[in-house]
Amino acid sequence: MSDGFLLAKSERSRSYVTEERVKRQWQDPQKQSDINFRQALRQALRQLLLLKDMYIMEK
Repeated sequence: MSDGFLLAKSERSRSYVTEERVKRQWQDPQKQSDINFRQALRQALRQLLLLKDMYIMEK
């Protein structure tokens, strides 16, 4: 087997594992809640950074 074939097989396996993990997380209400909370925090942080940048530019 060539290295390219092994790499492609490895990538497919990794992709499959990731997809399965995502499916499980979306089916688990607690993990879904954690994911939503992290997304909300990330969005709030982006907004704060944007406001800070706008405030600094006005000075």
